[in-house]
Amino acid sequence: MRERWTPLLPMSLLVFAATITAKPNHVLADVTFAEPIASIVFNHCSNCHRPGQAGPFPLLCYDDVSQRAARGVVHHALVLIFVTADCLIANSYQPLLARLHKEFQSKGFEFVLIHEGPNQSPNKLKEHSKEYSVPFSIVMDAEHTIARKVGATKTPEVFVMGRDGPVLYQGRIDNLYQGFGKKRATVTREDLRIALNELDSGKSISIPKTDAVGCSIQLK
Repeated sequence: MRERWTPLLPMSLLVFAATITAKPNHVLADVTFAEPIASIVFNHCSNCHRPGQAGPFPLLCYDDVSQRAARGVVHHALVLIFVTADCLIANSYQPLLARLHKEFQSKGFEFVLIHEGPNQSPNKLKEHSKEYSVPFSIVMDAEHTIARKVGATKTPEVFVMGRDGPVLYQGRIDNLYQGFGKKRATVTREDLRIALNELDSGKSISIPKTDAVGCSIQLK
């Protein structure tokens, strides 16, 4: 059976990262490979995407990136899920996230699992992806660059980003956890699924922000 490991950083996330790392008044039209896409790729992708490492294809130069640039097109929104490999609450949601990805990927929603913290490594992410059969893209955010920009403080915490950059939904995946270590007998609101269905139907998200419950992201 072929090993499932997909640490691809989609071009949609590169554009998002370029936007959030831009200087004030820096317009998206000014984004080029040299500034700032190359630094994003080399800092977040190339460690895994090189011969002999976990990535299934190289991302070491402009030609490597340009061959992948047409992939990962976002029609509706980018779904960022912040996790750490050792957070039990975040890990308990992996099967549900895989089902949501299967349900919504074809509708134009790009899912990205963002691993937080300096203790991450390509091998650790590869093992985590294999253990939980993660079917979507994975990014290593060792210095909390993305977490700081969007305001993530917990794992798991979800941010649904519109194509033009706004946060459309922020918070929990569902309401299974009432507090840290406190679970309901059953889920009564599937917040992320509801939000994605509302976007897919052309509606505004009815509850755009909820409180995430999980492990704290240690921002320093």
